[in-house]
Amino acid sequence: MTKNAETVVRKLGRPRAVDSVDTRVRLLAAARTCFGQNGFEKTTNAQIAEIAGITTGAIYHYFPSKVELYAAVFEGVQDFIYSEFEYAINEHNTLVERFNSILDISVRINRDDPSIAGFVVDVASEVQRNPELRSVTSLLRHRTGAFLEKLCDDAEHNNEIRPGVSRESLRDLLNALLAGLLRFSTLINDSARHGAAVEVLKLMLRNAVFTSGPYVVLPYRGPSESQLAV
Repeated sequence: MTKNAETVVRKLGRPRAVDSVDTRVRLLAAARTCFGQNGFEKTTNAQIAEIAGITTGAIYHYFPSKVELYAAVFEGVQDFIYSEFEYAINEHNTLVERFNSILDISVRINRDDPSIAGFVVDVASEVQRNPELRSVTSLLRHRTGAFLEKLCDDAEHNNEIRPGVSRESLRDLLNALLAGLLRFSTLINDSARHGAAVEVLKLMLRNAVFTSGPYVVLPYRGPSESQLAV
């Protein structure tokens, strides 16, 4: 077999082990972009393959169905987002500081890779339209609630929440704020405006919900160097 013929066989057949991880990463990134832009039903293997730079047949070596591919994209996005969040909050002790760091990381994630927000904002509606996605995403979709529940539990234990504000209501509010800002970022596609809105939100929350003292709003300057070093 000539060298050129061997190259063709490699491209059309199962990828070698040394190429497998890189190909899978490109495949998931391409699928995330297509699902976010076109939705689950309208996304085709041909679209994904073109962006990933592979053949449509090669997709099946990694994922036997589009449902399994969607589930893998969702799992990867969740793992990435919450590893970033966990890293960010480890530097802080109070809910104010922790949630502020989560907001800053969200701005950075959306700025660096808008396809992540584009995918995430449509998950709920995609699950409603496509029941086959419900079972493959159900456990992971509870991850946000569990993460915020732990933050609010710690805040309640430390007497950080103003009297009359329940832990459950605060958790739901923080969840709604994160989801709303995520959707806002996809609509405006402007990281500076997104960051400025986050700074105003910090001011509102600290003055109205938490027991911390006066807070002065500052111009958005992006996440700190330690938050960027992830």
